[in-house]
Amino acid sequence: MSDDVIVVTGGSGFVGSAVIRHLIRESEASVVNVDALTYAATPASLAEVEGHARYRFERIDIRSAPELERVFSAYRPTAVLHLAAETHVDRSITDPRIFVTSRGRSRTKHAALGPFPPTFHVMAQ
Repeated sequence: MSDDVIVVTGGSGFVGSAVIRHLIRESEASVVNVDALTYAATPASLAEVEGHARYRFERIDIRSAPELERVFSAYRPTAVLHLAAETHVDRSITDPRIFVTSRGRSRTKHAALGPFPPTFHVMAQ
């Protein structure tokens, strides 16, 4: 088994769940799904990886620095795929702040740059 540990933020969303299924099927890396399970999440899309020895789920809000630091310290990821985001552009008109804060980019990157700095990828929305 590989020593790679990949943290996927927003892993229960449409794109994130596809990435996680692919990683479990096509790589030897362990995968940690970090998701708050908001309206955009579809946990059922990960049914095929539930219970897999290389899959873990952490229900946290990426805006919580202490929770992110706990996850990064516990799993020591070698890479981060930052896919967490809001959906539905019409919602950005009524409350644009949520689209900025939900990305949690600075907190996620800060946690990633802690004592175990992984490769960090931010995916465009």
